[in-house]
Amino acid sequence: MQRYLGLVKDFLLVVTPAIATLIVSVPAQAATLASSEAKFQLKNFSINPTNIFTDAGTFTKTISPSDIGGATAVASAIANFKIIPDNPNQTKANNTSFSQVTGKRADDIALAESIAGVIGYNFSVPKGGTFSFDYSGFLKLLASIDNPVEESAISQGLVSLMLYDEKDGSLLDSISLEGRIATPNNGDFITYTNAGNFSLSKALTQNSFGSNEEFARTDVSGRYSRIFDSETSVRLVEFKSNRAAVAVPENTNSIAFVIAGGLMIIISRIKRKSRLNNS
Repeated sequence: MQRYLGLVKDFLLVVTPAIATLIVSVPAQAATLASSEAKFQLKNFSINPTNIFTDAGTFTKTISPSDIGGATAVASAIANFKIIPDNPNQTKANNTSFSQVTGKRADDIALAESIAGVIGYNFSVPKGGTFSFDYSGFLKLLASIDNPVEESAISQGLVSLMLYDEKDGSLLDSISLEGRIATPNNGDFITYTNAGNFSLSKALTQNSFGSNEEFARTDVSGRYSRIFDSETSVRLVEFKSNRAAVAVPENTNSIAFVIAGGLMIIISRIKRKSRLNNS
């Protein structure tokens, strides 16, 4: 669990400075939109875990001039892990995470964060045995503005699937989907990384960068399969984090406090549920 929390913290700490750059000066009217969405599913397991953990957390914050309500922020996250005791082929894990924000008036700030994760403990693989499952998922990002001089929007997402040796905590295999688009800033990207025994049946990436309306999406599906030379207990960790932010501010540093608040709320939710799960 500490490793899971550490990964979430690392992601939030890396993206926080980038979102803080949204502070700009603007006139009275503007419109911005940003969204980040991810879904992932695991199924057709060869072995069932002996224990599971799931969690989902969200945070939203809007700041509008004189509380007029020009900014909106929506976030949702769902995580499920359903074990079929006598039939691991029917065992499924899935989660979704979605964040969307808009800004309309001068001095609008909106931030939405969402995290969802599933963990399967102690997949006990016998010597010479195979551990396998099917996987599929996507990461989709959108950022849209009307005026690149006066408005800013950023969308970021990370999906990570990792398998660890329970005995020594070593990372065995992993895949990840990661992306960031920011307008009017540069540095847009979306990537898929495979480090291990994951075979791909589909890997499709689409993107449109460098305009006032940017988007990026990557879809993957395939199968994980690994033969173990010795008896091994495997831990599976899959989590995703999605963040969207827009800023149409004049003179404010409030976004920094919003970011810090969102990070602490989500981390505290995960820690609290972890304690309940282990009690």
